[in-house]
Amino acid sequence: MAKKTKNRKGLSRIEREKYILKSAFDVFSTYGYRGSTTKMLADAAGINEVTLFRNFKSKKNLFKKVIEHYTFLARFEELEP
Repeated sequence: MAKKTKNRKGLSRIEREKYILKSAFDVFSTYGYRGSTTKMLADAAGINEVTLFRNFKSKKNLFKKVIEHYTFLARFEELEP
């Protein structure tokens, strides 16, 4: 189970990950995969590149997680009446 402890900015690990995914979605949507740099992705989320890599290991992995997250949300919304 994921930790629910708060970091110094007041976000839990899960909340922080969701925020990074949302920020990355916005950057990828605007610039595409190739046009997006890890610096752009980190800046959009208000974090540094070290934190980005600590959480997602690579730009490719972050892109994959963004797709998985938003695919899950879209499927979940389809289930609602």
